[in-house]
Amino acid sequence: MAQLSMTTESAQELSARYVDQEGAIGTARAEVKAIIDQVEALLNEAQATEARMNAALDTLNQSTTTTLTSAQGVEWTGASRERFTAATSDLVATIDRTRANMTDAYGEFRASAQNLNVALRDVGNQFDTASAEAEAATQEYRGTLDAHIQDVDELFARGIS
Repeated sequence: MAQLSMTTESAQELSARYVDQEGAIGTARAEVKAIIDQVEALLNEAQATEARMNAALDTLNQSTTTTLTSAQGVEWTGASRERFTAATSDLVATIDRTRANMTDAYGEFRASAQNLNVALRDVGNQFDTASAEAEAATQEYRGTLDAHIQDVDELFARGIS
């Protein structure tokens, strides 16, 4: 049979520390879960910007292409036409390069984000399992300790004969 050898005051202090530990474990578990959820939300939000970026590029590309096509139908000569045509054509090509580069960058980001999300979930699950076990063990031991304290208190309240 297990023995407990300590004063009532030290047992009560120890019990109070176990209560503190239970609270700290619960707080840490909730915080770890909240952080993982927050990172996941940020990753999802960042990925959603790809559609906005593509929409902005689509709008600019359509406007620029329309303007370039319209300008080609106008009789206009001189350096300003050449400069306009060259700059606008360069802009259309830049839009295409930007879209291709951003598509690649978002693809890499999605792969990295997925890896990060999986890793965080795995670590979070491991932490949650270990902390839940520690919390249960702490509660069990505190309950046993509190029962011993109550037994001792009752014994002294009745008196020893």
